[in-house]
Amino acid sequence: MQKLKFYILVILASFLVSCSSTKETANGTKKQRKSTSNGVSNLPEKEQIQFKFLFHNAGKERILGNYQDALNLFMQCIVIAPEESTPYYEVASLYEASKQTDLALEYSSKAVKLDPENYWYRILYAQSLQRVGKITEAIEEYKALLKKDGENVDLYFELAGMQLYAEEYKESIASFNEIEKRAGITEELSIQKEKIYIKMGDVNGAANEVQQLIDHAPDNLKYQVLLADLYMANDLDEEASKVYYEILEKETEYKAPAIYYYSHIAYTDKNYQTALEGFQTISCESMFKSIAPYYITQIYYKQEKYKKVIEYAPVYMDSVSSKRKSEFAKLIGDSYYYEKKYGEAIPYLMEFRKGVKATRFDNYQIGFAYFGTKDYQNAVKYLARASTKKDALSQTAYYHMAESYLKLEEKDYASNAFRAASKMEFDSEITENSLFNYAKLAYELSYNPYDEAIEAFHE
Repeated sequence: MQKLKFYILVILASFLVSCSSTKETANGTKKQRKSTSNGVSNLPEKEQIQFKFLFHNAGKERILGNYQDALNLFMQCIVIAPEESTPYYEVASLYEASKQTDLALEYSSKAVKLDPENYWYRILYAQSLQRVGKITEAIEEYKALLKKDGENVDLYFELAGMQLYAEEYKESIASFNEIEKRAGITEELSIQKEKIYIKMGDVNGAANEVQQLIDHAPDNLKYQVLLADLYMANDLDEEASKVYYEILEKETEYKAPAIYYYSHIAYTDKNYQTALEGFQTISCESMFKSIAPYYITQIYYKQEKYKKVIEYAPVYMDSVSSKRKSEFAKLIGDSYYYEKKYGEAIPYLMEFRKGVKATRFDNYQIGFAYFGTKDYQNAVKYLARASTKKDALSQTAYYHMAESYLKLEEKDYASNAFRAASKMEFDSEITENSLFNYAKLAYELSYNPYDEAIEAFHE
């Protein structure tokens, strides 16, 4: 009998230790997990002893890693004492650990109903709600927990994350602000809030968060870069330019990128000389040597400095990025063309055609370039592709086709081309010259030379 009493005392002590185990929270306080429900104390003595025995063995099996055995024993505890909250919590914990989230929610909910004031039950319940996607209910549960433990940063993190998931952006920022009050300004928090403000379409709010980081760590230029990039990504070029200018004045790893973006904004704003000077500064930097020559060439071209383009650009033809190669060739080809160096223009204009679908003007330009080099066969080939509509471009193309045919001794084709050009009146000089040449050819070629020639002269 003495041995039995001793054994019962040992079991009871083990149970009390299990039910009264403590857990340390993120802010260093300790909260008791002891149940306030009285489901066991209301049982007959024999059933109390049986419950405590099973509960003790369940805890032991869990420690040994025999989770299914532990689960079965806790379930038996529930059968014996269905009004006792503790085994529900233990079962929910086991289901949570094995990622059986629906069952974890079911049993944690029962534990909370039996003992609504138990902090750890409510934590597990909130987590279970979160796991099964019941975010709205989980949010409310975390809010309730924070009323009891308002300094718990971990709870605020969980709450903020769920509010963000639920697209409650303002509420999420408010929760992150509560964390910031307790943990201070950190990069992680400020960047997270910046992203949320961007989701809300509030660029100023996002910028304020980054500015807060700049003020907090003024020597860390990466935050200034972040601010400038933020402005630029949201088409606030003027604000971005000011920040980039502040960065490029300092000798740091961020100087070259800052010069690039500063120059790019100047280029976009048509401040070509400022942009040119910036791109020239970084043209030898490994990060920008494939892009800077492209912009420098573009600027010379836009300034109509075609000789500068010809002097500068050709040596970079093989180093520009593949996606810009076609357009780069066009800039060089056009510059040679406008300088009437048609022979040099043709290879670049043909290179340009490899990367694009040629327009009528592209066909006219290459055709006229061939005409300028006295390659009349190719001139006719491409000019014919330009003369497909009734407009000024077609009239000019027909006229040069006619001249090419004359050089090729193809007088019938020349006559037809002059005739087509004479029927259009976009350029009066071309119209008159075409009609005159058509009349001359009509006289030479017609079986009734006098009739057609006279008719043409009358026209």
